[in-house]
Amino acid sequence: MRNILNLQNLETYSVGLVTGVFDLLHPGHLYLLKQAKRHSKVLKVALQSDPTLDRHFKQKPIQTLHERYYQLRSLDFVDEVIPYDTEKDLIDILTIYDFNARFLGTDYLSKENQITGKHICEMRGIKLVFIPRFHNWSSTELRNRMFERLKNNESKI
Repeated sequence: MRNILNLQNLETYSVGLVTGVFDLLHPGHLYLLKQAKRHSKVLKVALQSDPTLDRHFKQKPIQTLHERYYQLRSLDFVDEVIPYDTEKDLIDILTIYDFNARFLGTDYLSKENQITGKHICEMRGIKLVFIPRFHNWSSTELRNRMFERLKNNESKI
């Protein structure tokens, strides 16, 4: 049960969910969250503490969980932040909480079989809604840019 969001689509879900690490909060994150809120009466964000706990190929966050939590809670379009540690915890969140839409970027269309808890969403009737990604912002790109500046002794910004 999936849907690619047409930005003109007026469908609104009662409770939407976005999941992620949200390290080095950037305009791409804000775009995803704003679009999800635009189509949700209530928007909840499941915030992962450290994806390397059970996925060693991921990057460890630079910012603490508290810093990322505070940033997300400061956004008027985020209604609740639910911290979690592991992918199993995310499955529990999808099982216990009431959501009727889970928002992801269209970059997940090519890896749908890797979406944690997809089977729970299908079982519970939680619609997977893919938000088009029209930008190149990413935490990885931001990390790389900072690393290059440090490497080139550009410590003064």
